[in-house]
Amino acid sequence: MRILLLLLLSSTFALGQQKYKVFEQIDVENGLSSNWVRDIVQDNKGYIWMATSDGLNLYDGYTIKTYRHNINDPSSLAMNFFHCLHSDADGLIWLGYNGGISKFDPIKDGFVHFTNNPNNANSIISNKVSDITSDSKGNLWISTRDNGLCQLDKSTYNFKSFPDKSNPINNNQYILKCDRKDRVWIGTYYNGILLFDFASKTFRNVNNGLKDLEIAAVFEAENGVIWVGTSVGGLYFYDEKSNQFIQFKSIPLGMRILTLDEDIEGNLWVSIENKGLYIINQKTKEISTVSYNKYIANGIGHNSINTILRDKSNNMWLGTFSGGVNLYKIPNYCHPTNI
Repeated sequence: MRILLLLLLSSTFALGQQKYKVFEQIDVENGLSSNWVRDIVQDNKGYIWMATSDGLNLYDGYTIKTYRHNINDPSSLAMNFFHCLHSDADGLIWLGYNGGISKFDPIKDGFVHFTNNPNNANSIISNKVSDITSDSKGNLWISTRDNGLCQLDKSTYNFKSFPDKSNPINNNQYILKCDRKDRVWIGTYYNGILLFDFASKTFRNVNNGLKDLEIAAVFEAENGVIWVGTSVGGLYFYDEKSNQFIQFKSIPLGMRILTLDEDIEGNLWVSIENKGLYIINQKTKEISTVSYNKYIANGIGHNSINTILRDKSNNMWLGTFSGGVNLYKIPNYCHPTNI
């Protein structure tokens, strides 16, 4: 079975024709604060949060509320542009900036900020935050662009720091993913993939097949397969038994993969910079594409898709470079409950 899977995934699939899908558009004309959308998450009430180049947008299915930085309000956003959003198991919304992290306080309708304090060992390890994820115990994990990994204990709000002192290059981290086995996968700028070992509190390179590549996306599929997208080296999946990454050859080298997700039918959605979507049917081997066409009113808004979210109703939300948010609804879609 494993051999069959490897043959299926590593073979060069035939590229199909462009797949026609109907997308709804959510952009500045509908109240979005900016058409440049960096990240999208859904909270436990079903609301959609969208990080843009001009603030944070909260969408209840009908209206959009925008949060921005206000120099006279310390509970406002720390800045209007930020790198990542995370919705944890408790329903809390977290933001990662080039200036620390923030937590949304729904009671005060504002934000609590956490920044590095050189005189406090329990503060966040660096203000240059690149990504945020959670483990099964509810702990928050934060990657930084210059000083490695840290963990937030939400019961004390103390941070534990885990820089890789043995190999400082590993501290230039870009993307995080905590899988179902509570393994923290860390995508680096220059040194492939790391795994953080909880027991020994050390990093382990898992670079068989990914050496020296910049990692742009890490995703765990429903079947447990770890997919990795790179900036120039194509798309890979991890084979547990051989402990190596195997290239998925139908995604050509030289293309920058921006993000990965999976729809309810088990198709892998691969966003490629300036190329739109490659949708991989893992059962039939078919690969179809979805790209921007100015003559199609209900297509995607831009060929660079920064983020993809599959929501709790299995609809697919695309945050684009300058085309706002594009929403693909499955049948029997229901709007989130109004605020």
